[in-house]
Amino acid sequence: MKCYSKFFTLLLILFIITGCGASHRVEAPPRHLRTETYYDQSKKSLKSIAITNPSINGRYLTLEILEHYGVPEYKYDIIEEKSRYRKDPSLIGIINLVNPLAYLIAIGTGNMKAIYNKNSPPFGTFGTWNARKIKKNYQPTGENKRLYKKVFRNHNIIATLSGDNTETQKKVNLQETLTSNKGDVSINMGELAEKLPERPDSLQVNVTTQTTLGAVEKNIAFSAEQLASMNLSSRTWEQNERERSLPVDIRQDMYAKSLLKALKSEKYEEAVLYSEKLQNLGIALPGSFNFFYGKSLFKIGRFKDAYPKLVSYTKKAGRDGRYYKQALEILNEVNKLI
Repeated sequence: MKCYSKFFTLLLILFIITGCGASHRVEAPPRHLRTETYYDQSKKSLKSIAITNPSINGRYLTLEILEHYGVPEYKYDIIEEKSRYRKDPSLIGIINLVNPLAYLIAIGTGNMKAIYNKNSPPFGTFGTWNARKIKKNYQPTGENKRLYKKVFRNHNIIATLSGDNTETQKKVNLQETLTSNKGDVSINMGELAEKLPERPDSLQVNVTTQTTLGAVEKNIAFSAEQLASMNLSSRTWEQNERERSLPVDIRQDMYAKSLLKALKSEKYEEAVLYSEKLQNLGIALPGSFNFFYGKSLFKIGRFKDAYPKLVSYTKKAGRDGRYYKQALEILNEVNKLI
């Protein structure tokens, strides 16, 4: 009897010590796997804007407008955490192991595994390890990654064309304002070049746009081969070339007649055109010429160009000049506008 008493006392002690078949979560020490880099796009800052990648294809010039951002860099650690569950030894399982009746039943049923209850293991069990990777210890490195993005919003692009005409030894210029809402900009340079007053034997273009960081620009020069590939043609150029084959006095009479006709019909764009042609002949012109030239420039909004023409007329004509008072009135308006 004492023997059985001691046995059950030992079982009770074992039951208490082992936790009575309870389950516990067991964690392995965390393991550092590696350090990785992270760029926080939510904290990016605009550094610069540039016009880049100019490409000339036939009559078209294509380029990109890119924003350059600085994206802050962070370092963090990848840590592996592992855990599993442990079932403590079970009193019921231990009793089953020492219970003769359990053996008789197992032998009778032919199922010896029934003695071992996996839900109440006599000696306890360990589950499989469950691993997870976590990110820890985020720290800024002080470095920045460069990020380039195309500008997709409305912006004005000013294309200023300049070239030389070897026959007239003149520089030719044109400024056009284009609107785009894309990062890829395509400019029909052939169409713009054909608006120049003379056929260009060389051609450059300055592309400028205003941005939140100020003006940015790009200068592009066209080679002779690229210029030839545009197949430029203009009725104005052909007309100018025909006119240059005529004697100067005939051209003077032609231009003067056309100028008077334009002034009478108040077609001031034409008046400026024929005034320029007369001036380019390099001959002496009537004293009133600068007045009409300046007035025409004023009418089309070229105030800075009109000013010196009108001043020149007033100085040469004096107060007795036929158009002196009119010239002064226009000069007063010009002074308010420039």
